[in-house]
Amino acid sequence: MSDVENQIISSRFVKEIVKLNGDIKKFTTKSTIKSLKEKYE
Repeated sequence: MSDVENQIISSRFVKEIVKLNGDIKKFTTKSTIKSLKEKYE
């Protein structure tokens, strides 16, 4: 697999990572992280 910086990750996977309390800092912006955490935590 490619390095994380070179991979494309779908929004579905980002949402799943948030639901499992994972770290999504490498995949999206701070405002998106805040919004997703408010919705799924």
